Amino acid sequence: MNKNLKIIIPIASLLIIGIAIYQYTNIFKEEIYITYSADFPVTEELEEMAEEAEVIAFGTYEGLNSNWNMARDPNDPSKEDQENYVEGKLYDFQVEEYILGDGDEKIQINLRYKEEIKVEDSEGKIHTIENVDPLFIEPEIGEKYIVFLKKDDDFGNYYGAIEPFQVVFDAEERAILKTNLTKEHSEEAHENNSIEIQGENVIVNIENHVEEIEDNISGQDFTEIKSLLEDSN
Repeated sequence: MNKNLKIIIPIASLLIIGIAIYQYTNIFKEEIYITYSADFPVTEELEEMAEEAEVIAFGTYEGLNSNWNMARDPNDPSKEDQENYVEGKLYDFQVEEYILGDGDEKIQINLRYKEEIKVEDSEGKIHTIENVDPLFIEPEIGEKYIVFLKKDDDFGNYYGAIEPFQVVFDAEERAILKTNLTKEHSEEAHENNSIEIQGENVIVNIENHVEEIEDNISGQDFTEIKSLLEDSN
């Protein structure tokens, strides 16, 4: 028996780039198959990253500040949505320089981490599972980054303006593009998760579908990238 699940997220709860879309098919009694896809802007070009950003900042991640539920009550966005849970991780970021725009010396950057998904088995039981966002990458604390951001005016934190939105620099000031969309890291983004629900004869299989891109940025010198971004303003 086939079933389709549609998750409706209120407009007021959309505090992230893109909307996660899930479809699932219950082929056998014991297994539920879910397909994950997302709607968000993607680019391979540094210039397009700059065009999408309200702020381009150079600095370092200092550490995790807190976790929070990004899904909000549609009638009162100051409150959490009691029916949905989308976990964001808020990281403290020390800004050394604003290449585009301006702001505080220390900001918080929100990274979408995981989402709770409710699925129904063939017996009508509802199960809640967690799916880690295939685009999530743990920041490298203390390393030098250029980040391309937009500001959440309701909560004061920042989030990626586009994917990818982070470039980290090594000891020789050479760029490394941080994304799971490149061919080099596509296995992380496309990895399928199989979750066995404890105490139940149910297995949930999650297949991630995300777009793959070429890396046209890694290897460039910091000075070269900064100069290009300043010229594009």
